[in-house]
Amino acid sequence: MSKLGLEQLTYIGKSPSDDSLIVDDVNDRVGIGTSAPLTDLVVSGTSMATSQAFVGSVADTSYSGGIINLSNSSRSVGITADPTNAGATSLLTFSIDGSEKMRIDTDGDVGIGAAAPSGYRFEVTQSTAADLLTRTYNSNATATSDIIHQYRVNHNDANIYIQFGDAASASAGGIRYNHADDSMRFTTNAIDNFRMEADGDLHANGDIIAFSTTVSDERLKENIKIVDDALDKVKQPKGVTFNYTQGGKLSAGVIAQDVEKVLPEAVAEKKIPLKTDDGLLYKTVRYDALHSLLIEAIKELSAEVDELKKDR
Repeated sequence: MSKLGLEQLTYIGKSPSDDSLIVDDVNDRVGIGTSAPLTDLVVSGTSMATSQAFVGSVADTSYSGGIINLSNSSRSVGITADPTNAGATSLLTFSIDGSEKMRIDTDGDVGIGAAAPSGYRFEVTQSTAADLLTRTYNSNATATSDIIHQYRVNHNDANIYIQFGDAASASAGGIRYNHADDSMRFTTNAIDNFRMEADGDLHANGDIIAFSTTVSDERLKENIKIVDDALDKVKQPKGVTFNYTQGGKLSAGVIAQDVEKVLPEAVAEKKIPLKTDDGLLYKTVRYDALHSLLIEAIKELSAEVDELKKDR
């Protein structure tokens, strides 16, 4: 070990001109590949292959903590620790291309693409509307696609998605929130088969199988009126069979326009968005409401039968 002529510098190498390792005794710094280390430890190279590394505090006020720099340009790729406000705003940040990409704050919250996790344990943000937020998948060696068993969270200006993929489609199943109409759509077999509207209305492509009861307590009702002329009214709607224009499913029932003429309380207008999305309102029938018409019609018919019996 010998001196370079300045008391504070000690070199370890083949000669005083060799900067393989420099120890700055006055400033307590170590330099490898440089004769003037500006931080506690500087490893300096001339190319990306011999990139720099800084550990410790530097004079640059934008970095008040420890730095590990893995680039041949100043702090373009690295990890920075900011312990100066320990317990309040301590940070560990990860940077690429000269800008922060991820951080862990003093609470242990993790932010990716976020300036701060905003109180969330894990937060991911994007700079463009169509970016994929997260994706996890199991690449099946026997499959031809890497989307096997894929799970994705995606977002754009129109929708927020949670998608589940298989070998056939990246969006074979999923849940989608639509910003335009505040609806939730549920996808199976790559088709929106179920939808919940903003007002709570439900639409399904298939049958809804459920076991339930309808609340009908008198204490919850007002303006109660008997359906009059029920027998005449019940004769007007036609009982029909038909095929739906969407999907061709065979069914039976009544025509909403016919029912509306005699019992408008049983008819409503709704958007039917599944596979149409034309923005039109379509008439729907509450078949349970028809019970009141049928009950009163049977009672009127029974009264007529009783009168006929009296005339015998």
